[in-house]
This record gives sequence, structure tokens and C-alpha cells, in this order.
Amino acid sequence: MGLAAQAAHLRRDADGLWTAPQATAVSYPASGHDDCMLLEDASFWFRHRNQCIIDLVCKYPPAGPILDVGGGNGFVTRGLIDAGFPSCLLEPGRVGALNGLRHRNLPEVLCSTLQEAGFGAASIPAMGIFDVLEHIPDRRRFLSDLHTRLVPGGMLYGTVPAHPGLWSASDDEAGHVCRFTRSGLLRALSSHFDVVRLAPIFTVLMPLQWALRSLPYAVGLSRARANASYAHEHGTQAGITHHLLSRALAYELQRLRAGDLAPWGASFLFAARAKRTRLNHGRIEK
Repeated sequence: MGLAAQAAHLRRDADGLWTAPQATAVSYPASGHDDCMLLEDASFWFRHRNQCIIDLVCKYPPAGPILDVGGGNGFVTRGLIDAGFPSCLLEPGRVGALNGLRHRNLPEVLCSTLQEAGFGAASIPAMGIFDVLEHIPDRRRFLSDLHTRLVPGGMLYGTVPAHPGLWSASDDEAGHVCRFTRSGLLRALSSHFDVVRLAPIFTVLMPLQWALRSLPYAVGLSRARANASYAHEHGTQAGITHHLLSRALAYELQRLRAGDLAPWGASFLFAARAKRTRLNHGRIEK
């Protein structure tokens, strides 16, 4: 037994999930997990994000298991495990948690929010928040909760959507509350974390997202996105566009590995260390 043993409020249910007594609603569409499940394995977007995340974790390795907070169907969790990093999925949505358990064959799945799981202070070596922070209205409190539960110096890895100017119907549909600027993300993290890496990714997608999503949205041409068009955008339908985007993203990965960071991107990738002090009612605790 791994991280579940440290979650005092969770009990294993008949489906094999570790669950909390109560479930808190989160800002995520009801069909989101099943929609993503149909795309993740074949999508150039999900595959590239996983490759970037795994490279980041290799560069800044954790001192123990990684808790993938709000990890959906466990696509990233599975990728981290396959890369040799013990990881555990924490997902409050039951559909996503069951997908992780049954379809990703994850050894341990926690169906709970971080707050409800009952983790003690300084009990978790590392956490991931991959496209999670943009769903959290009170991100200051959320980041404080992460910091409290991380061991001093523990690693936090994450991704977020970048640039408010790229806002579109896709953000509305996904339940986002914001997109981040570089300075805004650094400011949000700085109270509790020392950022050791912040890299723009999906550079090639920025002009495409602006032209195909953000500009139509800005002029009032919001659209209801059918599953078929969503699959096309994610490159699950092979073709010349899929091939060109895959080549461009492979080049981006090479540049990231060489430390050659692009000046912009449609997302930010980051690694940060939990500060060894924390602010509590105006006092610094060590």
C-alpha cells in the first residue's frame, strides 16, 4: 500500500476505489472524463504533454511517490509509472477515478479532493497538478493546502493553459476560471514555492488556437463543439495536419531537452520546490 495509507479519511469501496465520505463538486464538465478517455491515447496533444512532463520529472526527480492531484483518467499517472516514477492518482470525479483503475490499470486510485482525503502535514514527497490550477477559483488557498501536505523541499510539477488572450469557448466548456500569464503564474506560486523551471510549451499551437478558437469567440462566433471536431483538433484522425504538428512538437521537445526555451506557448510547464518555511497568521514557521 502506498499513499492511500496516509489518507486518514479514505476507505476502499466495492469498486476498489479509495473514497471519501463526502464528495465536493469541482469545476469540470460532467462528460469531460469520458470525452478525454476517447482521445488521450491517440492525441498528439496528450502524448506531447506527457513527454514534456516526464522529461521535467527526470530533470527534477522527486524523493518519493508522486500524488497526481486532479489527474482525471490517470493518463499522466500511467505515463509516470511507466517511466519509473511511483505515482498515485487522486481524482474527485468518480468516472475519471474508475477509468484510471479499470482502463489505466493503476495500482492505487483515490476518489477524493485533496482536502477531504485526510493527508497529514508534510506527508507527501511530490505532487502533480496537470491542467488543474485553472479550474480552482481560490488558487491561493489550494496552493497553500498543497504546500502544507508536501514535505519540506518536496516537488510540485504542473501545467496550466497560458495567455488570457487565447480564451475561447473551449475554456468555457472545460470549466476554466482563468488562463495564466508568466508573471501571474510565478506570483501565484511564489508564496509557498521556489520555481526551478518554467517553460512555455505548445508554441506551434498558439497561432492556431488564436485563429480557430479565440478570434471567433471574441467576435461572438462561439460554437458548440461536437466530439468529432474535438477529435480532429486533437489529431486523433491521421492526416497531413497531424503529421506536421507531430513533427513540430517533436522539435519543441528537443529544444526543451537542450534548455532552449521558447518565448511563448499555449501552455506553461513548471517544477517548483516547497519552501521550508510557511506563513501562518503573519508569522513565519520553520
